[in-house]
Amino acid sequence: MSLSDELTVLFLLISGVSAVIVLPPTNVRVSCQNVKVSVRWDYRTQPQIFRGTLHPWNCTFETTDHEYDLSNCIWKSGDERYLKFMYVSVAAVQGGIKSEAEKSNTFSFNSFVTVDTKCSLEFPPVEIELKEKMSTVSFQNPLKFYKEMAQKDTREYQIDFTVKNEQGEFTTSCTDEKICQCDNVSFKEGVKKCVNVSGTLFVGVGAQQVEFKETETCTIWPSAVSPPQPGSNEVILAAVLSALLLFVLIVVTACICKLKAWTFNPSDTLPSSLKDSAGNQSKHPTNPTRPHISRISVESLGSSQDDPEETVLLKDTGQSADNSSAGSDYNPSNSCYAERPHLDSSDSDRSGTDDDSGDDSVKTECVSIEERSAYDCPHVMMDMGGGDMVTGYTGK
Repeated sequence: MSLSDELTVLFLLISGVSAVIVLPPTNVRVSCQNVKVSVRWDYRTQPQIFRGTLHPWNCTFETTDHEYDLSNCIWKSGDERYLKFMYVSVAAVQGGIKSEAEKSNTFSFNSFVTVDTKCSLEFPPVEIELKEKMSTVSFQNPLKFYKEMAQKDTREYQIDFTVKNEQGEFTTSCTDEKICQCDNVSFKEGVKKCVNVSGTLFVGVGAQQVEFKETETCTIWPSAVSPPQPGSNEVILAAVLSALLLFVLIVVTACICKLKAWTFNPSDTLPSSLKDSAGNQSKHPTNPTRPHISRISVESLGSSQDDPEETVLLKDTGQSADNSSAGSDYNPSNSCYAERPHLDSSDSDRSGTDDDSGDDSVKTECVSIEERSAYDCPHVMMDMGGGDMVTGYTGK
């Protein structure tokens, strides 16, 4: 074979090898979600077969997906693999040709190990039980709650956790108990009952430890436990008070309706002397009662002609007279007395011409007096003529 033929064959071999070169995956990354650990990667071409290895345990896997769950490799044995330094390498395989392996970020559950990603655990559901003085915060023991942890020897495991709220921090621990709880938690009155729970899992004598994520929980009554119902005494007291209030309202309403308290009648507050006969208030004063008027007759006290004049007495006849009677000039405010005058010669001549009026005329003098009782006037002695004296009353 000539030298040119050898060069041709070598060129063909180099070209064939270049044609079957497989590219490795990119962006290989490990993530932790509580006890679940998974790895993901990217690849630019059609799906290939991917082979990966968890280091340093040489736990291998093969898949056509772009992710894989590493939990079985980490938790399946009794070893504390989750506490060690770890990473994953992934390679693509095509036509029996394997690409270079791509490494992931380093990770571990151990807080004391320097890695790219530190994984942590989560508390099981936290419950708050409210009591009169101190409340209880509790949750299931993670060492028994998670099956990944339950298969390990946890005799030297201890969980220290802290409960925090607005009143302060309350710290306690648990080991192999089924329920981990803190019994001395207090809350302020009238505020929402919430707590933050955080803690650490110590393995052995404390050289290795795993952190728990901080969890916030507020008061929620468990489905199996209902909130406390009010006692029978409180119910009875409320019923009695309601009935008493209803009775008082009925009595007050009845009194208002009976007394008509929503109206106001001024005449109800007046004395009886200011009301008329019908019980109503009089807007104008009543007219005074008309005085009793009696008819009078004239009687002579003496018939002697020697008397210079003849005095007559006005005498009550006991008969009532009307002011409107014909020829009556009675005025109740006047008191009158009459005198019969002495007739001389000059009068006789005049009487000869007018007999009807001369002999029978009576001199009348009227004195106006106040309308008041005679007993309220001063007493005086009055000369009635002919030496006759009588007790009389003046108008002063």
